[in-house]
Amino acid sequence: MIKEGDKVQWLVNGADQFLTPKKVTKIVQFENNFYVYVEDSLCAIPIEQLTKIKPKFIEKIKTIWSYVLDQEPSL
Repeated sequence: MIKEGDKVQWLVNGADQFLTPKKVTKIVQFENNFYVYVEDSLCAIPIEQLTKIKPKFIEKIKTIWSYVLDQEPSL
């Protein structure tokens, strides 16, 4: 179950929409459906399109990205 404060990834047609998981800031109900607002976004996302990301997985992503960003491009 997704709740405020959770980190989530938005999946549409099999593709992640966020480069890194986003923090849930608000959950609202409209006409029997739930929508989620996340940090750095103004759009409401259908809750069924979100996947909750486990904290240990988030740390692994940060480690991988920091390694990738620290590498010098090779030509």
